[in-house]
Amino acid sequence: MKNNFYDVVIIGGGLAGLKAAETLSESDLKVALIDENPFLGGQYLRTLPESFTDKLLKYKTKVKKEGLKLIELLKNKKLDIFVNSTVIGIYEDDKLLFDSFGETKQLNYKNLIIATGARERYLPFPGWTLPGVFSLGAIQVFLKSNGVLPADEITLAGSGPFLYAVAYEILKAGGNVKAIYELKRFGEQLSFSKGLINFPSKIIEAFVYMEEILSQHVPIKYGRIVIEAEGEEELQRVKVGKLDRDGNIIEKSVKTMETELLGIGYGFVPNLETVRAAGVEIIYREELGGWIAKVDEELKSNKSNIFLAGELTGIGGAEKSLIEGELAALSLLNSLNLIKDRDKSRLKSLVKKRKKALNYAKYFNTVYSIPLKLYSLINDETIICRCENINMKKIREAIELGPANMNFVKTFTRAGMGNCQGRICGPIIENIIKSLKTKTPEPSTTRRPLKPALVGNLKKFYEKEIKGN
Repeated sequence: MKNNFYDVVIIGGGLAGLKAAETLSESDLKVALIDENPFLGGQYLRTLPESFTDKLLKYKTKVKKEGLKLIELLKNKKLDIFVNSTVIGIYEDDKLLFDSFGETKQLNYKNLIIATGARERYLPFPGWTLPGVFSLGAIQVFLKSNGVLPADEITLAGSGPFLYAVAYEILKAGGNVKAIYELKRFGEQLSFSKGLINFPSKIIEAFVYMEEILSQHVPIKYGRIVIEAEGEEELQRVKVGKLDRDGNIIEKSVKTMETELLGIGYGFVPNLETVRAAGVEIIYREELGGWIAKVDEELKSNKSNIFLAGELTGIGGAEKSLIEGELAALSLLNSLNLIKDRDKSRLKSLVKKRKKALNYAKYFNTVYSIPLKLYSLINDETIICRCENINMKKIREAIELGPANMNFVKTFTRAGMGNCQGRICGPIIENIIKSLKTKTPEPSTTRRPLKPALVGNLKKFYEKEIKGN
Protein backbone atom coordinates (compact mmCIF):
# COMPACT_ATOMS: atom_id res chain seq x y z
CA MET A 1 0.00 0.00 0.00
CA LYS A 2 1.33 3.42 -0.96
CA ASN A 3 1.31 5.80 1.98
CA ASN A 4 3.22 8.58 3.65
CA PHE A 5 4.63 8.18 7.14
CA TYR A 6 4.90 11.08 9.59
CA ASP A 7 6.31 11.26 13.08
CA VAL A 8 3.57 13.74 13.97
CA VAL A 9 0.31 14.67 12.27
CA ILE A 10 -1.48 17.79 13.51
CA ILE A 11 -5.21 17.96 12.76
CA GLY A 12 -6.48 21.53 12.75
CA GLY A 13 -4.87 24.72 11.45
CA GLY A 14 -6.28 27.20 13.95
CA LEU A 15 -4.21 28.93 16.61
CA ALA A 16 -3.46 25.77 18.60
CA GLY A 17 -2.49 23.76 15.53
CA LEU A 18 -0.35 26.59 14.15
CA LYS A 19 1.57 26.99 17.39
CA ALA A 20 2.09 23.25 17.71
CA ALA A 21 3.36 23.08 14.13
CA GLU A 22 5.74 26.01 14.61
CA THR A 23 7.13 24.46 17.80
CA LEU A 24 7.67 21.04 16.22
CA SER A 25 9.17 22.49 13.05
CA GLU A 26 12.36 23.16 15.03
CA SER A 27 12.80 19.44 15.69
CA ASP A 28 14.05 16.69 13.37
CA LEU A 29 10.62 15.06 13.26
CA LYS A 30 8.66 14.70 10.04
CA VAL A 31 5.51 16.74 10.63
CA ALA A 32 2.25 17.22 8.69
CA LEU A 33 -0.51 19.75 9.34
CA ILE A 34 -4.02 19.05 8.00
CA ASP A 35 -6.81 21.62 7.82
CA GLU A 36 -10.14 21.56 6.00
CA ASN A 37 -10.13 25.27 5.12
CA PRO A 38 -8.50 26.82 2.04
CA PHE A 39 -6.25 28.93 4.28
CA LEU A 40 -4.62 28.33 7.64
CA GLY A 41 -5.76 30.23 10.72
CA GLY A 42 -9.25 28.92 11.36
CA GLN A 43 -12.20 31.22 11.96
CA TYR A 44 -10.22 33.53 14.22
CA LEU A 45 -7.62 34.37 11.57
CA ARG A 46 -9.79 33.90 8.50
CA THR A 47 -8.33 35.71 5.49
CA LEU A 48 -9.97 39.06 4.72
CA PRO A 49 -10.64 40.55 1.29
CA GLU A 50 -8.06 43.25 0.43
CA SER A 51 -10.80 45.89 0.19
CA PHE A 52 -11.62 45.35 3.88
CA THR A 53 -8.09 45.16 5.20
CA ASP A 54 -7.70 48.80 6.18
CA LYS A 55 -11.05 48.94 7.94
CA LEU A 56 -11.17 45.62 9.75
CA LEU A 57 -7.51 45.00 10.47
CA LYS A 58 -6.74 48.47 11.75
CA TYR A 59 -7.08 46.98 15.23
CA LYS A 60 -5.40 43.63 15.84
CA THR A 61 -5.34 41.88 19.16
CA LYS A 62 -1.98 40.68 20.46
CA VAL A 63 -3.04 37.09 19.84
CA LYS A 64 -4.24 37.84 16.32
CA LYS A 65 -0.88 39.43 15.49
CA GLU A 66 0.92 36.36 16.78
CA GLY A 67 -1.37 34.06 14.83
CA LEU A 68 -0.83 35.93 11.56
CA LYS A 69 2.91 35.84 12.21
CA LEU A 70 2.75 32.07 12.70
CA ILE A 71 1.08 31.62 9.31
CA GLU A 72 3.94 33.51 7.66
CA LEU A 73 6.60 31.63 9.62
CA LEU A 74 5.22 28.23 8.63
CA LYS A 75 5.65 29.05 4.94
CA ASN A 76 9.39 28.62 5.39
CA LYS A 77 9.39 25.79 7.91
CA LYS A 78 10.14 22.12 7.39
CA LEU A 79 6.70 20.49 7.40
CA ASP A 80 4.00 19.36 4.99
CA ILE A 81 0.78 21.36 4.99
CA PHE A 82 -2.47 19.97 3.58
CA VAL A 83 -5.26 22.55 3.19
CA ASN A 84 -8.75 21.91 1.78
CA SER A 85 -8.30 18.53 3.45
CA THR A 86 -11.01 16.94 5.56
CA VAL A 87 -10.19 14.06 7.90
CA ILE A 88 -12.77 11.31 7.38
CA GLY A 89 -11.28 8.48 9.40
CA ILE A 90 -8.76 7.61 12.11
CA TYR A 91 -7.92 3.97 12.68
CA GLU A 92 -6.37 1.90 15.48
CA ASP A 93 -3.31 0.97 13.41
CA ASP A 94 -2.30 4.66 13.35
CA LYS A 95 -3.69 5.34 9.90
CA LEU A 96 -5.59 8.43 8.90
CA LEU A 97 -7.80 8.98 5.84
CA PHE A 98 -8.62 12.42 4.49
CA ASP A 99 -10.25 13.92 1.42
CA SER A 100 -8.18 16.54 -0.36
CA PHE A 101 -9.09 18.28 -3.62
CA GLY A 102 -11.40 15.48 -4.73
CA GLU A 103 -9.10 12.61 -3.78
CA THR A 104 -9.02 10.30 -0.76
CA LYS A 105 -5.54 9.98 0.72
CA GLN A 106 -3.92 8.13 3.59
CA LEU A 107 -1.22 9.02 6.11
CA ASN A 108 0.52 6.80 8.63
CA TYR A 109 1.51 8.53 11.83
CA LYS A 110 3.42 7.81 14.99
CA ASN A 111 1.87 10.63 17.04
CA LEU A 112 -1.19 12.84 16.75
CA ILE A 113 -1.96 16.34 17.97
CA ILE A 114 -5.66 17.05 17.58
CA ALA A 115 -6.71 20.71 17.60
CA THR A 116 -10.04 20.78 15.81
CA GLY A 117 -11.48 23.78 17.66
CA ALA A 118 -15.13 24.46 18.39
CA ARG A 119 -18.45 25.27 16.77
CA GLU A 120 -21.34 27.49 17.80
CA ARG A 121 -24.00 26.62 20.34
CA TYR A 122 -27.66 27.29 19.52
CA LEU A 123 -30.96 27.90 21.28
CA PRO A 124 -33.77 27.28 18.73
CA PHE A 125 -36.91 29.40 18.45
CA PRO A 126 -39.79 29.48 15.94
CA GLY A 127 -38.52 30.87 12.65
CA TRP A 128 -34.81 30.32 13.27
CA THR A 129 -34.63 28.41 9.97
CA LEU A 130 -35.88 31.39 7.92
CA PRO A 131 -33.49 32.88 5.34
CA GLY A 132 -32.12 35.99 7.01
CA VAL A 133 -31.41 34.32 10.36
CA PHE A 134 -27.65 33.77 10.62
CA SER A 135 -25.34 32.49 13.30
CA LEU A 136 -22.77 35.04 14.45
CA GLY A 137 -20.03 32.92 12.93
CA ALA A 138 -21.86 32.78 9.60
CA ILE A 139 -22.02 36.58 9.51
CA GLN A 140 -18.30 36.71 10.18
CA VAL A 141 -17.56 34.14 7.45
CA PHE A 142 -19.79 35.99 4.98
CA LEU A 143 -18.11 39.28 5.77
CA LYS A 144 -14.52 38.06 5.67
CA SER A 145 -14.83 35.60 2.77
CA ASN A 146 -17.07 37.57 0.43
CA GLY A 147 -16.03 41.11 1.28
CA VAL A 148 -19.61 42.30 1.66
CA LEU A 149 -22.16 42.46 4.46
CA PRO A 150 -25.11 40.05 4.21
CA ALA A 151 -27.46 43.00 4.93
CA ASP A 152 -27.30 46.73 5.58
CA GLU A 153 -29.24 46.51 8.84
CA ILE A 154 -28.43 43.73 11.30
CA THR A 155 -29.84 42.83 14.71
CA LEU A 156 -27.69 40.71 17.02
CA ALA A 157 -28.81 38.50 19.90
CA GLY A 158 -27.43 35.78 22.14
CA SER A 159 -24.85 35.77 24.88
CA GLY A 160 -21.13 36.29 25.40
CA PRO A 161 -18.19 38.39 24.18
CA PHE A 162 -18.47 37.10 20.60
CA LEU A 163 -21.62 39.21 20.21
CA TYR A 164 -19.59 42.38 20.62
CA ALA A 165 -16.70 41.20 18.46
CA VAL A 166 -19.07 40.57 15.55
CA ALA A 167 -20.87 43.87 16.16
CA TYR A 168 -17.50 45.65 16.01
CA GLU A 169 -16.61 44.00 12.69
CA ILE A 170 -19.99 44.85 11.17
CA LEU A 171 -19.64 48.49 12.20
CA LYS A 172 -16.06 48.70 10.91
CA ALA A 173 -17.23 47.30 7.58
CA GLY A 174 -19.76 50.12 7.29
CA GLY A 175 -22.83 48.20 8.42
CA ASN A 176 -25.60 49.21 10.78
CA VAL A 177 -26.18 47.21 13.97
CA LYS A 178 -29.76 47.98 14.90
CA ALA A 179 -29.52 46.58 18.43
CA ILE A 180 -27.73 43.98 20.56
CA TYR A 181 -29.88 41.74 22.77
CA GLU A 182 -27.84 40.02 25.48
CA LEU A 183 -29.42 37.06 27.28
CA LYS A 184 -27.60 37.77 30.55
CA ARG A 185 -28.53 40.72 32.73
CA PHE A 186 -25.77 43.27 33.24
CA GLY A 187 -25.30 42.35 36.90
CA GLU A 188 -24.91 38.66 36.06
CA GLN A 189 -21.86 39.45 33.94
CA LEU A 190 -19.90 41.35 36.58
CA SER A 191 -18.29 38.19 37.99
CA PHE A 192 -16.81 37.55 34.54
CA SER A 193 -14.40 40.44 35.17
CA LYS A 194 -12.61 38.25 37.75
CA GLY A 195 -11.61 35.89 34.97
CA LEU A 196 -9.94 38.74 33.07
CA ILE A 197 -7.37 39.51 35.78
CA ASN A 198 -4.68 37.34 34.22
CA PHE A 199 -5.50 38.43 30.67
CA PRO A 200 -5.23 42.24 30.39
CA SER A 201 -5.23 41.92 26.60
CA LYS A 202 -8.86 40.77 26.80
CA ILE A 203 -9.75 43.86 28.81
CA ILE A 204 -8.18 46.08 26.15
CA GLU A 205 -9.99 44.14 23.44
CA ALA A 206 -13.32 44.59 25.22
CA PHE A 207 -12.75 48.34 25.54
CA VAL A 208 -11.95 48.64 21.81
CA TYR A 209 -15.16 46.82 20.87
CA MET A 210 -17.38 48.72 23.29
CA GLU A 211 -15.92 52.09 22.32
CA GLU A 212 -16.91 51.49 18.70
CA ILE A 213 -20.35 50.13 19.61
CA LEU A 214 -21.19 52.97 21.99
CA SER A 215 -19.75 55.68 19.74
CA GLN A 216 -22.17 54.58 17.03
CA HIS A 217 -25.06 54.62 19.53
CA VAL A 218 -25.92 50.93 19.18
CA PRO A 219 -28.46 50.09 21.91
CA ILE A 220 -27.53 47.14 24.13
CA LYS A 221 -30.48 45.48 25.89
CA TYR A 222 -29.65 43.05 28.71
CA GLY A 223 -31.74 40.13 29.95
CA ARG A 224 -33.42 39.72 26.57
CA ILE A 225 -34.15 36.72 24.38
CA VAL A 226 -35.43 36.23 20.83
CA ILE A 227 -38.86 34.64 21.06
CA GLU A 228 -39.66 34.28 17.36
CA ALA A 229 -38.46 35.25 13.90
CA GLU A 230 -41.26 36.07 11.45
CA GLY A 231 -41.57 36.47 7.71
CA GLU A 232 -43.32 35.08 4.65
CA GLU A 233 -40.43 33.58 2.70
CA GLU A 234 -37.57 35.32 4.53
CA LEU A 235 -36.97 37.18 7.77
CA GLN A 236 -38.96 40.38 8.19
CA ARG A 237 -39.63 40.78 11.91
CA VAL A 238 -38.26 39.62 15.24
CA LYS A 239 -40.04 39.25 18.58
CA VAL A 240 -37.87 39.93 21.61
CA GLY A 241 -38.82 39.65 25.29
CA LYS A 242 -37.34 40.29 28.70
CA LEU A 243 -36.70 37.43 31.12
CA ASP A 244 -37.48 37.50 34.83
CA ARG A 245 -35.06 36.04 37.39
CA ASP A 246 -36.66 32.59 37.05
CA GLY A 247 -36.08 32.51 33.29
CA ASN A 248 -39.69 33.19 32.31
CA ILE A 249 -40.61 35.66 29.60
CA ILE A 250 -42.31 38.81 30.89
CA GLU A 251 -45.26 39.05 28.51
CA LYS A 252 -45.64 42.83 28.83
CA SER A 253 -42.03 43.27 27.68
CA VAL A 254 -42.45 41.48 24.34
CA LYS A 255 -41.80 43.74 21.37
CA THR A 256 -41.86 43.13 17.62
CA MET A 257 -39.42 44.96 15.37
CA GLU A 258 -38.49 44.88 11.72
CA THR A 259 -34.99 43.89 10.69
CA GLU A 260 -33.23 42.73 7.53
CA LEU A 261 -31.04 40.18 9.24
CA LEU A 262 -30.77 38.54 12.66
CA GLY A 263 -27.48 37.19 13.99
CA ILE A 264 -27.67 34.67 16.84
CA GLY A 265 -24.90 33.24 19.02
CA TYR A 266 -24.77 31.52 22.41
CA GLY A 267 -21.12 30.55 22.70
CA PHE A 268 -19.32 27.41 21.58
CA VAL A 269 -18.97 23.65 22.06
CA PRO A 270 -15.83 21.58 21.25
CA ASN A 271 -15.58 19.61 17.99
CA LEU A 272 -15.10 16.15 19.50
CA GLU A 273 -15.85 13.87 16.55
CA THR A 274 -12.19 13.41 15.55
CA VAL A 275 -11.17 12.97 19.19
CA ARG A 276 -13.72 10.24 19.79
CA ALA A 277 -12.90 8.48 16.51
CA ALA A 278 -9.30 8.31 17.72
CA GLY A 279 -10.40 6.57 20.93
CA VAL A 280 -9.70 9.49 23.25
CA GLU A 281 -11.76 9.63 26.45
CA ILE A 282 -14.13 12.52 27.00
CA ILE A 283 -15.36 13.98 30.27
CA TYR A 284 -18.24 16.28 31.18
CA ARG A 285 -17.18 19.61 32.70
CA GLU A 286 -20.00 22.15 32.70
CA GLU A 287 -17.64 24.96 33.71
CA LEU A 288 -15.43 24.27 30.68
CA GLY A 289 -18.18 24.08 28.09
CA GLY A 290 -19.72 20.62 28.55
CA TRP A 291 -18.19 17.50 27.00
CA ILE A 292 -14.44 17.97 26.50
CA ALA A 293 -11.43 15.75 25.81
CA LYS A 294 -9.89 14.28 28.95
CA VAL A 295 -6.21 15.23 29.30
CA ASP A 296 -3.61 15.58 32.02
CA GLU A 297 -1.90 18.87 32.83
CA GLU A 298 0.54 18.35 29.93
CA LEU A 299 -2.31 17.63 27.47
CA LYS A 300 -1.67 13.89 27.16
CA SER A 301 -4.77 11.81 26.47
CA ASN A 302 -5.49 8.22 27.50
CA LYS A 303 -3.82 7.26 24.21
CA SER A 304 -0.05 7.50 24.74
CA ASN A 305 0.59 8.92 21.27
CA ILE A 306 -2.29 11.41 21.11
CA PHE A 307 -2.17 14.94 22.51
CA LEU A 308 -4.94 17.56 22.50
CA ALA A 309 -4.87 21.34 22.29
CA GLY A 310 -7.25 24.29 22.11
CA GLU A 311 -11.00 24.38 22.61
CA LEU A 312 -11.18 20.56 22.77
CA THR A 313 -9.91 20.67 26.35
CA GLY A 314 -12.30 23.45 27.39
CA ILE A 315 -13.82 26.50 25.73
CA GLY A 316 -11.39 29.24 26.70
CA GLY A 317 -10.53 31.48 23.77
CA ALA A 318 -7.53 32.39 21.67
CA GLU A 319 -4.90 32.83 24.39
CA LYS A 320 -5.62 29.39 25.81
CA SER A 321 -5.30 27.88 22.32
CA LEU A 322 -1.87 29.41 21.78
CA ILE A 323 -0.66 28.22 25.18
CA GLU A 324 -1.94 24.70 24.61
CA GLY A 325 -0.60 24.43 21.06
CA GLU A 326 2.93 24.99 22.32
CA LEU A 327 2.38 22.89 25.44
CA ALA A 328 1.08 19.91 23.45
CA ALA A 329 4.10 20.05 21.13
CA LEU A 330 6.63 20.27 23.97
CA SER A 331 4.83 17.54 25.89
CA LEU A 332 5.01 15.31 22.84
CA LEU A 333 8.73 16.00 22.44
CA ASN A 334 9.23 15.28 26.13
CA SER A 335 7.46 11.92 25.79
CA LEU A 336 9.91 11.02 23.01
CA ASN A 337 12.93 12.23 25.05
CA LEU A 338 13.60 14.81 22.34
CA ILE A 339 12.92 17.96 24.33
CA LYS A 340 15.79 20.41 24.65
CA ASP A 341 17.00 21.36 28.11
CA ARG A 342 15.98 24.98 27.67
CA ASP A 343 12.42 23.88 26.80
CA LYS A 344 11.92 21.81 29.96
CA SER A 345 11.46 24.96 32.04
CA ARG A 346 9.29 26.38 29.26
CA LEU A 347 7.03 23.33 29.52
CA LYS A 348 6.61 23.86 33.26
CA SER A 349 5.85 27.55 32.65
CA LEU A 350 3.19 26.68 30.09
CA VAL A 351 1.50 24.28 32.53
CA LYS A 352 1.15 27.21 34.97
CA LYS A 353 -0.11 29.54 32.23
CA ARG A 354 -2.66 26.95 31.20
CA LYS A 355 -4.05 26.82 34.73
CA LYS A 356 -4.66 30.58 34.58
CA ALA A 357 -6.32 30.18 31.19
CA LEU A 358 -8.56 27.47 32.61
CA ASN A 359 -9.62 29.80 35.42
CA TYR A 360 -10.69 32.35 32.80
CA ALA A 361 -12.52 29.59 30.92
CA LYS A 362 -14.43 28.59 34.05
CA TYR A 363 -15.65 32.14 34.62
CA PHE A 364 -16.56 32.53 30.95
CA ASN A 365 -18.51 29.28 30.62
CA THR A 366 -20.27 29.69 33.97
CA VAL A 367 -21.37 33.28 33.41
CA TYR A 368 -22.50 32.77 29.82
CA SER A 369 -24.16 29.37 30.14
CA ILE A 370 -27.71 29.04 28.81
CA PRO A 371 -30.32 28.34 31.52
CA LEU A 372 -31.55 24.78 30.89
CA LYS A 373 -35.12 25.85 31.52
CA LEU A 374 -35.09 27.71 28.20
CA TYR A 375 -34.61 24.41 26.36
CA SER A 376 -37.58 22.80 28.07
CA LEU A 377 -39.76 25.74 27.02
CA ILE A 378 -39.06 25.39 23.28
CA ASN A 379 -42.30 25.40 21.28
CA ASP A 380 -43.41 21.95 19.99
CA GLU A 381 -43.42 23.09 16.36
CA THR A 382 -39.91 24.56 16.48
CA ILE A 383 -37.46 22.74 14.22
CA ILE A 384 -34.59 21.20 16.17
CA CYS A 385 -32.83 19.12 13.49
CA ARG A 386 -32.65 21.28 10.39
CA CYS A 387 -31.27 18.59 8.09
CA GLU A 388 -34.06 16.07 8.76
CA ASN A 389 -36.77 18.65 9.60
CA ILE A 390 -37.43 17.19 13.08
CA ASN A 391 -39.38 19.38 15.49
CA MET A 392 -39.39 19.69 19.26
CA LYS A 393 -42.54 17.59 19.61
CA LYS A 394 -40.83 14.54 18.07
CA ILE A 395 -37.73 15.05 20.19
CA ARG A 396 -39.83 15.34 23.33
CA GLU A 397 -41.77 12.16 22.46
CA ALA A 398 -38.52 10.23 21.98
CA ILE A 399 -37.16 11.38 25.32
CA GLU A 400 -40.38 10.44 27.11
CA LEU A 401 -40.73 7.03 25.42
CA GLY A 402 -37.23 5.63 25.66
CA PRO A 403 -33.92 5.88 27.49
CA ALA A 404 -32.68 9.43 27.86
CA ASN A 405 -29.70 9.09 25.55
CA MET A 406 -28.62 10.60 22.26
CA ASN A 407 -28.47 7.36 20.28
CA PHE A 408 -32.10 6.49 21.07
CA VAL A 409 -33.33 9.95 20.08
CA LYS A 410 -31.30 9.69 16.87
CA THR A 411 -32.71 6.26 16.01
CA PHE A 412 -36.30 7.14 16.96
CA THR A 413 -36.46 10.48 15.12
CA ARG A 414 -33.55 10.54 12.60
CA ALA A 415 -32.32 13.73 14.25
CA GLY A 416 -28.59 13.96 13.62
CA MET A 417 -28.62 11.70 10.54
CA GLY A 418 -28.48 14.54 8.02
CA ASN A 419 -25.64 16.24 6.23
CA CYS A 420 -24.21 17.97 9.33
CA GLN A 421 -24.31 14.63 11.21
CA GLY A 422 -25.65 16.21 14.38
CA ARG A 423 -23.09 18.97 14.68
CA ILE A 424 -25.83 21.60 14.96
CA CYS A 425 -28.68 19.70 16.62
CA GLY A 426 -26.58 17.37 18.78
CA PRO A 427 -25.70 19.86 21.55
CA ILE A 428 -29.27 21.22 21.41
CA ILE A 429 -30.80 17.77 21.96
CA GLU A 430 -28.29 17.10 24.72
CA ASN A 431 -29.52 20.19 26.56
CA ILE A 432 -33.16 19.31 25.93
CA ILE A 433 -32.57 15.91 27.56
CA LYS A 434 -30.83 17.59 30.49
CA SER A 435 -33.70 20.04 30.90
CA LEU A 436 -36.39 17.35 30.81
CA LYS A 437 -34.63 14.47 32.58
CA THR A 438 -31.96 16.26 34.68
CA LYS A 439 -29.46 13.84 33.18
CA THR A 440 -26.41 14.63 31.05
CA PRO A 441 -26.34 12.20 28.10
CA GLU A 442 -23.16 11.27 26.27
CA PRO A 443 -22.88 12.50 22.66
CA SER A 444 -24.19 10.09 20.06
CA THR A 445 -21.84 7.43 18.71
CA THR A 446 -19.20 8.68 16.28
CA ARG A 447 -18.88 6.72 13.06
CA ARG A 448 -16.67 6.95 10.01
CA PRO A 449 -16.68 8.83 7.70
CA LEU A 450 -16.44 11.70 10.18
CA LYS A 451 -17.79 14.09 7.56
CA PRO A 452 -19.69 13.41 4.34
CA ALA A 453 -17.40 11.80 1.75
CA LEU A 454 -17.93 10.94 -1.90
CA VAL A 455 -18.33 7.22 -2.47
CA GLY A 456 -16.54 7.61 -5.79
CA ASN A 457 -13.42 8.94 -4.07
CA LEU A 458 -13.45 6.10 -1.56
CA LYS A 459 -13.87 3.57 -4.36
CA LYS A 460 -10.91 5.00 -6.29
CA PHE A 461 -8.80 4.90 -3.13
CA TYR A 462 -9.74 1.29 -2.47
CA GLU A 463 -9.00 0.17 -6.02
CA LYS A 464 -5.70 2.04 -6.19
CA GLU A 465 -4.25 1.67 -2.70
CA ILE A 466 -5.78 -1.52 -1.29
CA LYS A 467 -7.07 -3.78 -4.04
CA GLY A 468 -4.12 -2.79 -6.23
CA ASN A 469 -1.78 -4.31 -3.70
